[in-house]
Amino acid sequence: MDRCPSSRIDYPNQALTASYSFGACVLGAIGVFVLLALLTACGSSTLHPPPPPSLSAVPSSLTFNTTTAQTFLVSGGTGTVTPSNNCTNIATLTAPQSGAVGTWSVTPALATGSCTATFTDTSNAAATVAIAVQLGLAASPNTLNFTTSTAQTFSVTGGSGTTTLSDTCAGIATLTPPSSGVDGTWTVTPSANGMCAVTFTDSNSSTAQVTININLSSGTNLSVSPTSLSFSSTASQTFSVIGGTGPITELDDCSGIATVKGPTSGIDGTWIVTPTNATGSCTASFVDSTNAQATETITVNISNPTSTLVWQMELDSSCATAAYLKFFDETANLQWPGQNLFYVLNQPGQIQSFALACTTGDKICFGASLYQNSDQYYWGVGVLNDQSCTSCCYACSNATVNPGRLTGAGCSDARSKKTGQQRSSGKTAWEKNMDLR
Repeated sequence: MDRCPSSRIDYPNQALTASYSFGACVLGAIGVFVLLALLTACGSSTLHPPPPPSLSAVPSSLTFNTTTAQTFLVSGGTGTVTPSNNCTNIATLTAPQSGAVGTWSVTPALATGSCTATFTDTSNAAATVAIAVQLGLAASPNTLNFTTSTAQTFSVTGGSGTTTLSDTCAGIATLTPPSSGVDGTWTVTPSANGMCAVTFTDSNSSTAQVTININLSSGTNLSVSPTSLSFSSTASQTFSVIGGTGPITELDDCSGIATVKGPTSGIDGTWIVTPTNATGSCTASFVDSTNAQATETITVNISNPTSTLVWQMELDSSCATAAYLKFFDETANLQWPGQNLFYVLNQPGQIQSFALACTTGDKICFGASLYQNSDQYYWGVGVLNDQSCTSCCYACSNATVNPGRLTGAGCSDARSKKTGQQRSSGKTAWEKNMDLR
């Protein structure tokens, strides 16, 4: 078989025809060999597309000092790119509509925290984005209003160092912290009508506060129990305010008769009444938001009211010896510490206190001397209560009195015995000099 047939051209010269046929065959063979050589040099007879770009996330880290959202771009990778993250409750990640590859948006959910977003392709290549949230201390929402007993929550986020809390909610609401510490979700369960606040403070003295207002309909009518109190002594008594629809207000006209003190939790609860006078009457009235009213009647009739009168006595620092001291109830004819007994002032320049339980309103006087059972060199009414004075007696009450220092010539080392007329009927000039001033 002829592998290289000639291409015949009819020319008059037949020798030229044969020469052309042979040349064409030779050139075709050379072309085939050149092509095979080129393919061999390239190493293959098959052409491949370029490889895909490697998986990447840019930028590789995000830091939040404000709540403004930020973005990063995921690109490249082989096959399907799968995202994952541990940012629950720290930041919200929003994926692009096309899947994992594209622009992601990140919005902080907490004030402080960190997490990582990871992207993995089919070849197990990975790219990560580190997310750090560093906002200030915050509480959200910062106000809770209760009209039912259903619990509500607020979240505490951020802050530097250790965060501490203080609150005024005892008896009004129960606060349940998150299991993780302070940062996180707090639960508030109301227990009584009123208002309180929870304050959080971090190590930089940054604060966040949540105000809690509770206005519950109790389902019961407003009432007080008992409805009246009668006092025959100064001992305190209590009554309770129950029910009503908040808010509840209190008004009383007890000034000068008794103090009326409510519970720290608001209006509902136990109230304390303490008489401040021997006789009198007053009322404490409570009105709720529906204008329902309850009244507590308070009557004080104390036949022998008692008070504590505290004396502050001071011996002048120039006194070289101790002084003897007594107190006298000139209304009830009593004396302290008792007949033939004495207090001793033996600390010159220092105040010594003496608390006397006495009948309210009685006239209480002091007397002192440099000698026991003698009015020589006396102060006040003397230790025998047989001298006169101008400023040594006070009415018994719950008060503290300080008549001044005991001073005078009687404190000197060169003492002389008293001379002159009896002081029960008046004073000599020497006695006036020795009196309290």
